[in-house]
Amino acid sequence: MATTRISFTTTTKIKKGAMKRARAEGTTLTAVLNQAMILYAQGIFNPSRFTK
Repeated sequence: MATTRISFTTTTKIKKGAMKRARAEGTTLTAVLNQAMILYAQGIFNPSRFTK
């Protein structure tokens, strides 16, 4: 499977919190973000619910 690198900006607080939770749940932040992108691509995840 081919891979690509994605770069985006977020706050340190959000990143640290997400990494801490992922670690506590026995996974990685990369796995969490990949799953979110898969669900978004499939039309299952709708981020407009979270837009301010």
